Amino acid sequence: MSTSEGYELVAEFASLVMDFQEPALVWPAMLMKLQDAIDFDAGYIAASWGNATEGRGAVADHDEPSLKRNLGRYLAEITPEEVALYTDRARVHHEIWSPERQRELAVFREVLHPTGMQHMLVRVSVRHGNVAGVNLERRTVTPFTERELTLVDLVAPFLHIVEVLTLRGQDDAGLDELAQQHSLTERERELVGLAARGLQNNEIALLAKISTHTVRNTLAKVFEKVGVSNRAELTFLASRPSPIPGSKASIIPPRSRLPGDGLQTFVSHVESASDKPVPEPTTAPRHSRIVYTPPLTPATA
Repeated sequence: MSTSEGYELVAEFASLVMDFQEPALVWPAMLMKLQDAIDFDAGYIAASWGNATEGRGAVADHDEPSLKRNLGRYLAEITPEEVALYTDRARVHHEIWSPERQRELAVFREVLHPTGMQHMLVRVSVRHGNVAGVNLERRTVTPFTERELTLVDLVAPFLHIVEVLTLRGQDDAGLDELAQQHSLTERERELVGLAARGLQNNEIALLAKISTHTVRNTLAKVFEKVGVSNRAELTFLASRPSPIPGSKASIIPPRSRLPGDGLQTFVSHVESASDKPVPEPTTAPRHSRIVYTPPLTPATA
């Protein structure tokens, strides 16, 4: 893979985020761009939502209603250690799943091993309590190449930028209070909100359409205004309004970390497992039918 090819794909993903800034538009467009760069027959981009049985994203040439109903249940059967194998880089299905393990998950065969599927490329990313991933499938005998795995690795960070777009505007009472108490400008409030969602300076710069240098300087000024020394303290204060005037704030988990569904425990296990070293593993573009899958609600589950 040439450096220019990887740069062009990253630039195209960045343009999608800047142009659309709406998950229902960004997710399908990202999957379409991947189909331009990587020849695959079916697949999806998915992310956690609400609890461990819900998700959202874009689906290409799958039975979308069935996928929405069963993906959460399927993921609940996968161990954090297995998910962690996909977090460091994109990997192919055969490197992870033994035939015996596949048989254990036979009830989810159409997700794990769709009819006629010969090769599956998977890349999972875990950040700030959210899980997002890419799953691409081929029914031809041609395996995915190192070039194609590398391209997926390059664009994986954009999964979390879309996560932030989806979550932006939710649970912002603490952010509003922080901005009011410390007379933050609208720009400062915006950057604090993005930083509190777990984005890095270059990712914030992309969304805010400013330079990384401006992001760094603006956040430094906010640290002085608020009286904190790092992002963790700032995120803590921006996470929830003070229950008593003048008292310190306490963190409220984002929607994807609501208690009782086991997702946060699963995420913490994945993060722990992915810190362990993972051993190295021993043509024409086309557009499939791509649909956006919104977060499931009780009415649609």
